[in-house]
Amino acid sequence: ELLAYEGSDVAEIFPLDWPRGEELTHENRAEHVEAYLQWYFGERLRVQLDAMCEGFRGVLGGCLLVKALIDAPQLEQILCGAEEPMDVSAVRLRAQTVGWSNADEQYLESFWEVLSSFSNEERRAFAVFVSACGRRPPQGWQDFELSLQRSE
Repeated sequence: ELLAYEGSDVAEIFPLDWPRGEELTHENRAEHVEAYLQWYFGERLRVQLDAMCEGFRGVLGGCLLVKALIDAPQLEQILCGAEEPMDVSAVRLRAQTVGWSNADEQYLESFWEVLSSFSNEERRAFAVFVSACGRRPPQGWQDFELSLQRSE
């Protein structure tokens, strides 16, 4: 939005919190954004990114075969899971129920019916709500850990 903005008050509309934030003008906005991104990922997050890279090196090491076989999108899928609609029947197979009795079976059945009736976006929102991640686990929805606990 900043790059497309045509007003002269660009610095007031898009304040960037960084050491050179006050240098933003309408004329230098493209260069300013480029410099901001370089600072943000090159300096501000250096400690965190260095630690993450060290972890990758520790896991992958110097394995040329892995580096040759896995590209960036595949690595993202391995680490983050796939963007795929929730398979409610697969989740249900591994779901744990805690504190429910046989007399409560209708409540649980209603829960699964409602979850099954959700749209893909609502299922994703549910997955984010209960797990902080809306993506399918790397091995499939059957590995999604869901515990339905009855509170008294």
